[in-house]
Amino acid sequence: MTIDSPGRFAMLRRTLLELPRGELLVGCASGSLWLTLDHDLRDIVLGPGDQLRLDGRRRALAYALEDAVMEVAPLPRPDAVAMAGSTRHPPPAAARGAGAGCRVEPGMTAVGA
Repeated sequence: MTIDSPGRFAMLRRTLLELPRGELLVGCASGSLWLTLDHDLRDIVLGPGDQLRLDGRRRALAYALEDAVMEVAPLPRPDAVAMAGSTRHPPPAAARGAGAGCRVEPGMTAVGA
């Protein structure tokens, strides 16, 4: 399944998603995610609170190793960051007190079997 826009996604274990192209910040709010990028030999595993910046030049896939919540947000444009005077990103939901498991909350998209 391919997602076509940023958002917050409740993923059941063994769900595979293709991420949208573009400069993105991918975070794991709960559970664990395995990310793979085309032509990249690394295995990237994200746990609660972990984030990965994607440059948008390669296709990216996310696989839920267990029930998980994935957050996908566009990276701010450099000129927008300069105007705001900050380069910090908001903390992932896990740092904002999100619960464990795969509970679908308002504003989330449920995906998986």
